[in-house]
Amino acid sequence: MVLDQLAAGTLEQVIDDWSPSFDGYFLYYPSRRQSLLAFQIIVDALRYRPT
Repeated sequence: MVLDQLAAGTLEQVIDDWSPSFDGYFLYYPSRRQSLLAFQIIVDALRYRPT
């Protein structure tokens, strides 16, 4: 979420040992075709990438 700011130098990582990399979320999709609205909202929020 902050890679651009780190690259630009506006943010600085100060405790590298305590800042593990994050590969992203892993989701379990229900087997039924129609998922619940709440589940879809969470999926959409996790997929959102601001420009």
